[in-house]
Amino acid sequence: MDFRQGLQKMGHHLENLTFSSDLSSKNCTRFIHFASMFCPNLNKLQMDSLTLDYYIFQKISINLQIIRHLELQNCSINDDAINIFSNITTIEYLDLTNNNELSGTYTNLKILKH
Repeated sequence: MDFRQGLQKMGHHLENLTFSSDLSSKNCTRFIHFASMFCPNLNKLQMDSLTLDYYIFQKISINLQIIRHLELQNCSINDDAINIFSNITTIEYLDLTNNNELSGTYTNLKILKH
């Protein structure tokens, strides 16, 4: 069974999903695409040490609208990508540690709970 088939069968049970540096950018894009299609209850997404492109951020923003906990550590994120997340109003926790291309000023993001 491949990842797509697994998510088709069991994705509705998934609430947490973690991707790490062992995953290529192409596979990460593919997995996020499938998760956005087959994991309607996903509320925690963790990514660490991945090179993420604009397409991935769009998929997260458009199709994973119930995400409450989002960790994107060391993922080569820039300010343009962050502004996409202003569409996700459910985010309560956002970790952008070690993304050195960020300016730190985001006018479109809501203030998160402490």
